[in-house]
Parts: sequence; C-alpha cells; structure tokens
Amino acid sequence: MPDTICKIQFAKTLFQAILVTDIASPDRVKLGVERYATAQDEQGEYDCRLCPLAPYLEDLYQGVGLGENVKKEFPDEFIITHAGLQKCVRNEHLMLLADVSHLAQGWDNFIKWNFRLFKELHESWKKGYCEDPQVGWYQGQIGFIDNYILPLAKRSQAYVEKDFGDALVANVLRNRNRWVECGVKATEMMASGADLSAELENDVLARLSELGN
Repeated sequence: MPDTICKIQFAKTLFQAILVTDIASPDRVKLGVERYATAQDEQGEYDCRLCPLAPYLEDLYQGVGLGENVKKEFPDEFIITHAGLQKCVRNEHLMLLADVSHLAQGWDNFIKWNFRLFKELHESWKKGYCEDPQVGWYQGQIGFIDNYILPLAKRSQAYVEKDFGDALVANVLRNRNRWVECGVKATEMMASGADLSAELENDVLARLSELGN
C-alpha cells in the first residue's frame, strides 16, 4: 500500500465485503437494510451500531498489519459520515449481488448453481451434518427469492446503470416464475442426480435446463 490511509481504506472495504456476505445472520442482514435506508436519506441520522466494522476494529488492525495507534493518528478515517456510509452500502450491495448472482441471471445459470448447492447439502446430509435438503427445497427457493433476492435486486438499482438494474429485477422474476412452474420436478431431478458422478452431472443439468421450455 502506498500509505497508511490507503491501507485503512482497503482494510475497511475488505472487511465490509466479507462481513456482509454472512446472510445466515438475520441481525446482520437487517442492519444492512437499515444502512441502505439511511444512506438514501440525505438528512439521515447516523447510529454507531450501523457501522459494520465497529465490533471488529481490533481484528481489522491485526488482519492487515495496522497498529492500534492508527485510530488516534487518523481519527477521520473512523468516523461515520454520510459519504462514507454511502460508499460502504454501495460496496456491500455489489458484493451481495456477486455472492448470489446466479439468481439474477439466466435460467441455465440459476439452475446450474442451484443444483450444485443442492448436491453440496445432500452430501452433508448423508454425513449427518444437516437435514435432507429435498425437504422444503421447492418452497424454500421461492421464499429466498421473495424475501431476500428480489429486495436486494431492487435496492441495487440505486448503484448500477438503469438497464442493468432493470435486467437484474426482470431476471429474478423470470427465474421465480419458472421455478414456481417446474421447481417441484426440478427438485426431484436434483435428488435423483445428487449422487451421480461429475461426468453424468451434465446430463442432469441438460434436463434441468429444458424444464419449463
């Protein structure tokens, strides 16, 4: 890094990007939505609890080789400002889109990574680490799209070009509608193909891709 300021800014961006992908934490997801709402309001009041890094500053220092004295030397870098909050929220939304991008792309990519996630959970289930993913998979995908993916795509429109943002939302809705139509059959096919070799996976994917055509 050319200087300490750049190192601090890099560390903040890196940690924000990692922390925001913990979407299994309802509290963290809720705070992310609150940050977005505050960032959109030019008169928003800032609450220190909105800062995603506040509980992890010591880890941040150690993780990128910063000394604890940097907060005293560069206090402005650790103050929540409106511009800083907007930058944080923008980075978070771009990271979240990348994290679940297959749900906002075409059906082929959606079903490919849906199947691979199913296979991963299926393998964990066989080892006794989780419940059978087939139970509730169909309805679970609809709930995830309605409650997480679609709101994320709509919020992200604030940070991308209009055509791209519109395409994100449209793709999510198309995938949702197609899954509603043929997701039960798709889930059955995934369960039947979860134990097949990688070589035969392409056959399952080809059949999944044709569903709903």
